[in-house]
Amino acid sequence: MMDNMKWIRKPDRVTVENGKIYLVTQPHTDLWQNTYYHFCNDNAPLFLMDCDQPYFSFTVKTDFSDSHHRFDQCGIAIYQDSRNWLKASCEYENKSFSNLGSVVTNNGYSDWAVNEIPSTIRSVWYRLSRREDDYRIEYSFDGNQYHMMRIAHLSQGKGTVHVGIYACSPEDSSFTAVFSDLSMDECVWQAHVSQQMDEPQLIISHEPVDYPNIRIITADITDLKVDAIVNAANNGLKEGGGVCGAIFQKAGAAKLRKACDQIGGCPTGEAVITEGFGLKAANIIHAVGPVWQGGSHNEERLLASAYYNALDLGMINGCTSIAFPLISAGIYGYPKQQAWKIALQTCMDFIDDFPIDITFAVLDEKMQAMGEQIFTSLKRERNL
Repeated sequence: MMDNMKWIRKPDRVTVENGKIYLVTQPHTDLWQNTYYHFCNDNAPLFLMDCDQPYFSFTVKTDFSDSHHRFDQCGIAIYQDSRNWLKASCEYENKSFSNLGSVVTNNGYSDWAVNEIPSTIRSVWYRLSRREDDYRIEYSFDGNQYHMMRIAHLSQGKGTVHVGIYACSPEDSSFTAVFSDLSMDECVWQAHVSQQMDEPQLIISHEPVDYPNIRIITADITDLKVDAIVNAANNGLKEGGGVCGAIFQKAGAAKLRKACDQIGGCPTGEAVITEGFGLKAANIIHAVGPVWQGGSHNEERLLASAYYNALDLGMINGCTSIAFPLISAGIYGYPKQQAWKIALQTCMDFIDDFPIDITFAVLDEKMQAMGEQIFTSLKRERNL
């Protein structure tokens, strides 16, 4: 495939080895036209092939482990001319998050859309599908399960298009972008039902989602060897009873108290992180769930937020496996079936987008059975 590609603004430092493209960006390179910022930048390097097929899907894996400066980016692109193009990439922002986004430019005006992801994610697959002059951009963190970023129209996107990859560093920086697994395939984006299907018709079967990354077990959470366990914490991050007290004792109460005191506290629905100290887990994420007050004091939103923020904090800190208790379902009085449903729904939503292994550790088989029953019901609903 690469034999049929050509450079626009070939960079000074680029190599191809074992099917991978290593592109070193140059400072102050970018693609943008007019909108809001009132400047035009058109000096980023692109590696493109000509394609006159009205239906296709182009896929590439990007690795940006070397990026370290704001707006560093590499991704997929269609480039017709300086005023008509689209691109999708992950732009580095800071150590906490990056912007997974896309820009569509028609007739000299750029339209940007982004979604924040943890900066610990350093590799993304992109799939760009064409249906005549309409385009769909998807992303994946594992190369298998893709999620839609955007559907867009290119006013100059008919006939032959120039599709490929790009990388740039808009500010005073440089990094090595790595591209691999380039492929041009039949279009996986099916026609809308109101349109006539292209021939031959491509049928994509719906694969049931089983969520193998989530498991429910009867176990002492303090004995689990995972990247992080979650403590059902109080606002003051003080040593409490139940699971919280057991975590303090197993970790080493004096050291954990000191670490929590240095943080100072945590609002309901939020999470903070400390070292695991004497635990097998490397980290402890302290998530504060709500006290049950009958359900009319935002308890559902706060409980879901506690789970989401714990997961997000774990991802930011490089955790790939996290173990939870059933937050708020003990002395805080949250009804157990409702607590299970919120916990599982939030975790299922999270791993739809981010790859992470989640364990729920409960202390008796009755609680495990309740959780598994609700989990089965939620999976059935999502697979209808």
